Amino acid sequence: MSPRANYVSATGKLDVQGLARTGESVVGIVRLADFKRVRDLLADDEGSLGFTVKGGVDERGRPVLAVKLEGSVTLNCQRCLLPFLFDIESETEILLAATEEELGVWDEEEGETVLAAAPMDLQELLEDELLLALPYAPRHPEGVCAPGAGSARTSDETRPFASLAAIKRKSTGNEN
Repeated sequence: MSPRANYVSATGKLDVQGLARTGESVVGIVRLADFKRVRDLLADDEGSLGFTVKGGVDERGRPVLAVKLEGSVTLNCQRCLLPFLFDIESETEILLAATEEELGVWDEEEGETVLAAAPMDLQELLEDELLLALPYAPRHPEGVCAPGAGSARTSDETRPFASLAAIKRKSTGNEN
């Protein structure tokens, strides 16, 4: 990870309240291999994603972070099981609650709200956003997979109960 701002500590903690107060940004690149929770979902963990985390306030004066991820990851298609590139272009606005009370009220009113009384782990924040940007069942776009990929097979050797059905037909005298 290579952020370029004074809001990230040596341990990777992000001063989200300071960032929101000043309206500045942290910009950098993060390696996919650094995301431990995402690794198993990827066909390979080579490459990186660009990110921007910008602080600010919303129209009601509440502190927010705008988190943007851009790049590509390699996923396995669930239809044909072949790898394919999936573009990540994620933009999320997160409200920063300073207390449990704010968190309870804002979370009911708004979309994404987090308790940000202490500095947040930048790596974890970016990994959470990547997890939310990934498809539940990754697939090539329609028409890209090989013909017949994912469709039911019809040969007897791939149908485990075909021989049992033939025996049953013979025993009942029904040869159809």
